[in-house]
Amino acid sequence: MTAVLKDALSQALVSVLQWIEDRPKWLHPPLYGALFIYSLANPVARYLGKVGTFVQCLLAGFGYAVVLNFLIVPTLDGKPMPSLSNPSEWTSVILIGLIGGVALGVGMVSEDAA
Repeated sequence: MTAVLKDALSQALVSVLQWIEDRPKWLHPPLYGALFIYSLANPVARYLGKVGTFVQCLLAGFGYAVVLNFLIVPTLDGKPMPSLSNPSEWTSVILIGLIGGVALGVGMVSEDAA
């Protein structure tokens, strides 16, 4: 990897992390979680083209939904963390993850996004 490319990637990462830090504190966990899941899926998904990008977006949406449902919403409501074995909680995670992931995925793979 050339030095120019390394510098560009480093600057891009710093920019993304700074953007996350500029968001409200309660939004940091899901954004970092989505970024983490997205980066874990990237080595496999990049070989799948647009399908891989769409899968990455779905995984990021599910990661965000888990943090939102089990950490952020209970904290904002002042309630204890819901049970991880409660099927209704996981149903809401699936719905939020699908909606968010599809919304991200359609935008990422559309011809207009390029």
